[in-house]
Amino acid sequence: MVRKKRKKKKKTIASLKRIARGHFQRYIRYKYFNENDIVECVYGCGKVLEDPKKCDGAHYLKAELYADATFDEDNVWPSCKGCNIRDPLLEYRKNLIKRHGEEWLNRLENKYELHKGTYKWDHKYLNEIISKYKSLSKQEKNKYDKK
Repeated sequence: MVRKKRKKKKKTIASLKRIARGHFQRYIRYKYFNENDIVECVYGCGKVLEDPKKCDGAHYLKAELYADATFDEDNVWPSCKGCNIRDPLLEYRKNLIKRHGEEWLNRLENKYELHKGTYKWDHKYLNEIISKYKSLSKQEKNKYDKK
């Protein structure tokens, strides 16, 4: 009796997005902890973040509304879990202006305004994102672990 090989099931777009976001946000958190001695919550609550595993990667332009901004490194910053759940957007905006200037923030907002809510995901793109940020997050984690 010859057994047929099972075809590997193709992952859904939703599961690929979840995996990609996990690797991307992990990369963002470790990147900022490696670049800075002190990492403060982007919302401006004053909390100093002490561990990349215990903070969130907060999107300024929300992924649900601006899908194509989901994996933009300028759009995601470390935050405490409490602020990311409450999502005080005005404080987030003020803090980004303080850090980078109003012109920088306006460019970020304008970059995605035309495509708001009209993004079409595909398997190839999401697999590329997963591959890229899986590798980058491992590199950043290794750097962090050696500190």
